[in-house]
Amino acid sequence: MHNKQLNGVNEKMSKQNAVFQASYPNSKIFQSIGRLLTSFNERPTLTVSKSGLSCRTMNTSHVTMLDLNIPKQAFTDWNVEHESKFTMNLVKWLQRFPKPTPTTPITLYVDQCILRAKFKGCVSKTLTMATLDDWMDEELPLPKVEETNTVNVSLCAYDWDSAIHNLAFGNDVCKLTTTQEQTLAISNMSTEMHEELELTEFEDFTMKEPNVQACYSLSYLYDGCQYVALIHRAMKTSNPTVRLEYAKNWPLQISTELPDKTTIKMWFAPRIEED
Repeated sequence: MHNKQLNGVNEKMSKQNAVFQASYPNSKIFQSIGRLLTSFNERPTLTVSKSGLSCRTMNTSHVTMLDLNIPKQAFTDWNVEHESKFTMNLVKWLQRFPKPTPTTPITLYVDQCILRAKFKGCVSKTLTMATLDDWMDEELPLPKVEETNTVNVSLCAYDWDSAIHNLAFGNDVCKLTTTQEQTLAISNMSTEMHEELELTEFEDFTMKEPNVQACYSLSYLYDGCQYVALIHRAMKTSNPTVRLEYAKNWPLQISTELPDKTTIKMWFAPRIEED
């Protein structure tokens, strides 16, 4: 994989040669969304269209998947010539964000091979990077967990994040257990210790059968939950919720909506358990 050449990197990009130009109101929140993406794929393919910016990506081991949709209404400025896809080294790009990252707007320009970002603040910064050649043409199909899930619960995003981060990494298996008393137990077991946390406060709790148990990778859940909580905190969401949908030996779907109508859906492959 090779970067395209940064030809004319010092030439000023304008609306006339950019296929995409947009301004997002808060650079720090945009960085947090980017970090969420990199926890699934360091080089994701992004799609810009008349309706907004989207990304559907999967990690290299095919264990986790993310579907992100930021509507054009979330941007203070949105100009798209035509629908376009581009891939970039997002990890490297995020590393060059100003430190500390300002809460001021970020302006983005994209042409066929160049992404340019402008940060406004006490010290303004312009960051230019070549895009990559290997963008995905075909869109990944979404897992159809709605047809198979037996548990559907909605709870505070901060409570969920806290529970996951309070489990030790003695073992990478995170077990979810629901009961008829409408509780959700999250446990982790190693040869030396067994930990269990119990969540009892929910916005919504639907269970098609009692005592449903399912296992997932704790390390993958850790990153995804962390960044969702960080984004909600940065946006000062008044009622930050996440919805969990799962069934035994089926993927776990975690979804949330931000105040600006951005939607985030994540899927985590199960750790298969024998009956």
